[in-house]
Amino acid sequence: MTTVPEHAPLDDRGRLLHEDDYPAQLELALARLEATLARAGRSPRDLVELRVSTTDARAFSAARDVLEEWLDAVQAHPVTTVVEGPELPPPGTLVALGGNHHPHHPITPSPRKPDDHHPRLLRREPPRPVQGASTAW
Repeated sequence: MTTVPEHAPLDDRGRLLHEDDYPAQLELALARLEATLARAGRSPRDLVELRVSTTDARAFSAARDVLEEWLDAVQAHPVTTVVEGPELPPPGTLVALGGNHHPHHPITPSPRKPDDHHPRLLRREPPRPVQGASTAW
């Protein structure tokens, strides 16, 4: 499992944006999370866990539809954990997002045919007739 660090609603210079607007902070944190995943060759669908850190659980509940709409749009279904704390960096941050995703495991085709792996299990032979048995029902 690979950890995705927390993403706050910051611009490219690390300055907080939308200081008093919870839904806007959540949207920006989601956009930054998605961009980080894309740079790593991942998508939000790879998220196994999404951690929401917030300074105000009631404000998150009121803005939860922003998160649910994003999850629906990107077809992601992570386990979501919401943790309320007294303060997030930098001051004025109301919400930050982090999580975990499974690393991609490439599927390497086998150079052998399936029959070579388990010859007795996969190779089918025609049934042998039983002497003296009738095939008429």
